Amino acid sequence: MMCGKRKFESMVAPDTIFHGRIRTIAPDKGYGFIEGTRIRRIFKGNMYIHSSQIRAAGLQVGDPLTFKVDFDKNGRHRAKDVVRLERTSKKGNGKQEQEPSESEEDSPY
Repeated sequence: MMCGKRKFESMVAPDTIFHGRIRTIAPDKGYGFIEGTRIRRIFKGNMYIHSSQIRAAGLQVGDPLTFKVDFDKNGRHRAKDVVRLERTSKKGNGKQEQEPSESEEDSPY
């Protein structure tokens, strides 16, 4: 039986792509967090993202993104292969920001 943080490794296929949105960024601490329905359902909380991933993808709070999950030697999960998605807004085109739907997050998990 798996226990602790390592249990998540067996729940996520290595190339699974997740959708989420940047919830917070703490540049002074060197990290931030990604929120999303599927992330919360599987990991029971938000996803950690290192500041190097935030900078590389040019992310800001509220930005939608896709990513894969990596696990450190202690089994803690974190975002990798982060890709910023375009935001749509109400500015002139009448569209609101879109959040990834559950159908975009197809997974057996």
